[in-house]
Amino acid sequence: MSLSCATCKSTNVQKLSLAYQNGLSDINGTQKTSGVGISRRGLGFGSSRSKFNGTQQSALSQKASPPLKERVIKNAFIHLAMAFIATPFVALLIFSNEIVSGVAILLYLAFAIHD
Repeated sequence: MSLSCATCKSTNVQKLSLAYQNGLSDINGTQKTSGVGISRRGLGFGSSRSKFNGTQQSALSQKASPPLKERVIKNAFIHLAMAFIATPFVALLIFSNEIVSGVAILLYLAFAIHD
């Protein structure tokens, strides 16, 4: 099966899933640096070493990325709703020593940590 652009008829095309995967790359590295300084108090020397790792994504891969999963949106909505529910109790806790507000905060934290 040959794929071609519907507009310009070019055969230089690829699936979105392939463009997404080809634009992802793992990066790992180490950076070392050192320096010398001089002042009225004397000579100073310092050095550092750091390691880093992660994933790099090209601009095309970002555009071709799949949509957010429904779960992410659902969890964001739940956390927002819990924040609105807990806000009056947090204010009550700040201005008084009610035990009820402490329980509400613990419930909020339990739901927030659940994910």
